[in-house]
Amino acid sequence: MNNTIKYGFILIVVIAVAVGAGYLLNKKSSKVSVEKTKSPEEVSISDWSIYKNSSFGVQLLYPAEFTVDESGADQKTYPARIDFKSNLVKLGDFGLTIYFDSPLYHTFASKIKTLDDIFHEVRETPSNKVNSSQDITTSNGINVRIVKGTGYAYANGRLDTNLSHQQVNILFMHGTNAFDIYWSCFTLQACYNDQILDKLVQSIKFSK
Repeated sequence: MNNTIKYGFILIVVIAVAVGAGYLLNKKSSKVSVEKTKSPEEVSISDWSIYKNSSFGVQLLYPAEFTVDESGADQKTYPARIDFKSNLVKLGDFGLTIYFDSPLYHTFASKIKTLDDIFHEVRETPSNKVNSSQDITTSNGINVRIVKGTGYAYANGRLDTNLSHQQVNILFMHGTNAFDIYWSCFTLQACYNDQILDKLVQSIKFSK
């Protein structure tokens, strides 16, 4: 009788331990599953600044950590260029290059009619390796081509593939003008992500 009670008690303990272990294992597994499916944190642009260029009627948002250099932003030099610079290495820097149609530069500018033309005339060079290309239409109705790639620098007059960095080009047209937003990182690690690029692209507008 005593042995029966003893074995019965041991059996109850074993069952209780097994049930408890199974519950903890299932709880841990569920937690891991939830963590794996957790969506990435949304990128906020509430502190981004607005850049407007009255000469070409273009505007866009950019991260507040950048400062704007408009010394080449008018039609006195070709192409027009606006530089966005940062002291933070992790952010890299980027620029907006504008290839405008003008009698002084008609030979080159008149070639640019489509996104393919911008890419072939401006970005298809030995120092740029294209990793991906995507065409989208923004919520503002602007057709944009996003070209991600790897850039190589020259050293002693030769292209050095060891001196490389991540870069992205955002190409778009408006009227007879072609636009190229070029974001260059200082290292092989990208200084932007898809959410940031999407916020930048969707912010592009024209006032005329």
